[in-house]
Amino acid sequence: MPPAPTGRDVHVVGLLGTTNVEQDWWIITDFLIWRELLADAADRRWLAGANLQQPMGVILGDPYADRLNFTLSTEGITFPPILMELLQDFLEALSDVVQRASEEDVVVLVICAHGQPGGDICLGGGQYPVNNISKGMIEKALRHLRVPRERVFIVSTACYSGSWRSPRWTLLAAAEEDQESDAMRESGSNECRGGFFTFAILAEMADEQGLAVPLCEELGLGEGELGEADRLQFAFTDSFDVVLRHPPTPGNLRDSAARRVLQTPRRSLVEAKKFMEQFRDRVGGIYKFTTFVMDPASRLPLEFPVRFFDSTFLDRFHIVGPSPPDNTSSRTPDTPTSELSEDEPVPLNPVEADELIRLATAYKSGDYPATASNFQAKLDSSKLLAGFALSIPQQRALLSRLRYHARACRRAAAIAAFLEWTPAEPVTKWNKKTGLTRINEAERAGVKIRESFVDDTADGAWVGDGQPLWRTLGPGEWLAEAWAEAGKPTLDGKTWGDALSCGDESAGRS
Repeated sequence: MPPAPTGRDVHVVGLLGTTNVEQDWWIITDFLIWRELLADAADRRWLAGANLQQPMGVILGDPYADRLNFTLSTEGITFPPILMELLQDFLEALSDVVQRASEEDVVVLVICAHGQPGGDICLGGGQYPVNNISKGMIEKALRHLRVPRERVFIVSTACYSGSWRSPRWTLLAAAEEDQESDAMRESGSNECRGGFFTFAILAEMADEQGLAVPLCEELGLGEGELGEADRLQFAFTDSFDVVLRHPPTPGNLRDSAARRVLQTPRRSLVEAKKFMEQFRDRVGGIYKFTTFVMDPASRLPLEFPVRFFDSTFLDRFHIVGPSPPDNTSSRTPDTPTSELSEDEPVPLNPVEADELIRLATAYKSGDYPATASNFQAKLDSSKLLAGFALSIPQQRALLSRLRYHARACRRAAAIAAFLEWTPAEPVTKWNKKTGLTRINEAERAGVKIRESFVDDTADGAWVGDGQPLWRTLGPGEWLAEAWAEAGKPTLDGKTWGDALSCGDESAGRS
C-alpha cells in the first residue's frame, strides 16, 4: 500500500460477525484477506466472533481457475469470550476512532457477516444466539467523526448491505439492498473459497497496478464453434445450463518481471465499480447476477487505501491449481461422527437416510447460486453426496433444510397453478438470483410472497436451538417471476388467501 499523504493516517476497524467457523469459512476467508489488504494502516483493530487459530491458511478464487493460497497471521485479532462483548467492543473501537481521527485522515470499517432483509447485520450463529447491528447504531457511533464522507468507508460483504447507504460514509457493499451476496462456487473440497465481492475488489486493486488475477472466463455466444472435446473440457456439468468457458488464464500476480506501478490519478468510485462489473461479466456463470454497490457515485479519484502488491504482499500467498467440484467423486466415504452430548438429535432411521440422499441429489442438481441462504444446503449436500462425514445434528439440519425447500417449491407451484400463471420453467429448475426486487413489487400488488415465503412470519426450517428459521429465496423469486410473466396482476386479499390455502394444502401445511 503506498504511504498515505503527509499527515493523513488510516484508521481501520474490522468485524467478523459469525461465530460459526465450520459453516461460514468463506466469510472468515474474506475477513482475513481484508485484514491483509489493510495491514499497513497506522491504526487498526480487528474483532472476531470466532476464535481463529494461528496461523490460518485460506484460499481465494474460483475452482475452475488458479487460486490464491494465503498463509495469514491472526495475531492481534480480539476474540471476546462473550458474544455481547463483541458488539460492545466494536462500538468502543468506533468511539476510539472518532476521538483519534483528524479531519485529514481516512477511516475504514470492514464488516464480514451475514445480513438480513432490511439490512441488519447478524452477530452469532452456530451454538450462539444471533444478535443484530443496525445501520442506525453505526451512524450514531460516528456522529461526531470529523473525517468527511469521501474518506470514511464502510466495506460490507453481507447480504442486503446496499441498504447501508448513508450521508455519513462511502459504501462499498457486496450486494444491493434487495439482493444476497455471493460466495465463490464450491470447489473439489466442497468449500467456497471466499466471496466474489472480495475477489473482485482484489482484482480491481491488482489492475490499478498493471497486474491480473487468475480467472476462468465464460465463453460468450458468437466466439466461434467448439468441438465436443472442448465442450467437455470447459463446461460446468450441471443438469440445466451448460456454461462454456475459455481455458483458464493464470494471471501475473507472482511474476517478478511484471511492472508494478499504481495508476495515478486513482480510479474514481464510478470507474472502480465499472471495472468490477466488467470483471463479473467476463467470469460469468453463477456470478452474472452479482450486484455491487459503490455509493455515492463519485467521479473524483478514489481515496480508499490500496495494498501495493510488492514482494512483502507476494510472500503472503502462493498459487494453487483449479479444483472443480466434480473432483470429489473418488473420495472414500467417511463414517458419520457426532461429538455432542446425549441430548443431541437421534440418528436418522433408514427411511430418513434414503430421503436425505434423494433430496440432496435433487438440490445439488439445481446448481443454485452460492448465496448466503443457499450456501449451507449446497455445501452440506455436496459433502454428503461426496462421502464426507456429517454429524448427526448436521444431518438433521440438512434434512430440515431440504424438506423445507421441497415443501416451499410445491407450495409456490400450487399457488401459481391456482392463479393460472404458467411460467416458462418449473420452480425446481429455478437457479437464477433476482433477490427481493420482484418480490417487493409483487407485494405492493397484493401478492404477498414476501410475507408468506421470506419474512419472519413465514414457514422455515429448524436448523438448531436458538437459531433463526432457515429460508431460501428461490421459490419466492420464482413465484414473483411467474406473477410478472402473467402481466403483474393486482390481487385482492381473498384471491391471494385462497391461492395461499391451496398452496399450503399442496405443501402439506395446515
